[in-house]
This record gives sequence, structure tokens and C-alpha cells, in this order.
Amino acid sequence: MVLDGAAEMANWGARREAGRSLGIAFHPLHGTRVCQVAEVSVDEQGRPTVHRVVCALDCGVAINPDTIRAQIEG
Repeated sequence: MVLDGAAEMANWGARREAGRSLGIAFHPLHGTRVCQVAEVSVDEQGRPTVHRVVCALDCGVAINPDTIRAQIEG
């Protein structure tokens, strides 16, 4: 399942640096399931910083993996 894969890639259960947290999102669309985990922090002025994002997806048979990669990275 993509939720488990994204959580594993993000090392979900590990301790984080002080002030950093994880957020997770899951969305099914047109037969594809996508999950992303973002590691973020907020500075003293309330401005967020995204430090890292991992993504897992299941789109079935990948006819053109480069196109899938480009869509996700975009």
C-alpha cells in the first residue's frame, strides 16, 4: 500500500530535529493512489520551510516510467 511505503521512506516513527514535523497526504485519482509525506518546520515569524518530501504511488503498469517521474516531480 502506498501509505505504508511513503511512511517507511520518510522514516515515520523516528525522532526529528527539534521544531520539525511530518505531514502526510493520500489521494486516489483515476485508478492511481498517491501518498506524500513532507518534513516541515516553522520559523519564529511563522514562515514554513519544507525540508523534504517523499512520494509513493501505485498507477498499475508503468508504460513510460520517465513520464510518471516527471509528473510526480512537477
